[in-house]
Amino acid sequence: MDIPSVDMGYPMPTGSSQTAPPALVSLPPIEVFQAGDFGAKGKYTTSDLSRIAGAYAPDKHEAPITTDHEKSGPAHGWVKGLSVKGDKLFAETEVTAEFADAIRERRFPKRSIELYPEAEFADGQTYLKRLTFLGAKIPHVKGMRDPEFSDESDAHEISFDEPEGCTFLAFTEEPAPPAGASHDTIVRQ
Repeated sequence: MDIPSVDMGYPMPTGSSQTAPPALVSLPPIEVFQAGDFGAKGKYTTSDLSRIAGAYAPDKHEAPITTDHEKSGPAHGWVKGLSVKGDKLFAETEVTAEFADAIRERRFPKRSIELYPEAEFADGQTYLKRLTFLGAKIPHVKGMRDPEFSDESDAHEISFDEPEGCTFLAFTEEPAPPAGASHDTIVRQ
């Protein structure tokens, strides 16, 4: 019996074989927005950024990662958390390995966010709706640093005794842990 095809962003199973969704990799925090006056789109202070970061709860609405403000089709990943450093808003993300490669290759170097206005959520908070990576589109918010990755030779594999073929890659600018070091504790910035 065949299962009807539904576009979930990855191959759907047919017959009795099943295809799992693509594995996701965590990226280093990425600059996605900054405080400033954006004319008709609004003025955002560092306090506003802190409120946006504080209100974000993936269990309430996990913001998808898209390209060029696509409103349908597959998500390339998900925003796992938000933080503020100085006058910048950063996103912790998980994306498909294929999309991580596209970012690393600078095919989507710029970012843009979409926000739900305060009135759209019962708690009255401005909330992240979507993070989109831009290819040839020009971002409205200028001056954000492009995502940076260390060389693949600097990436190290961390295994948590998953079935063979399941690995987690950490793309970090920090050196790999010394031989024999424990990965029991993960420290977030």
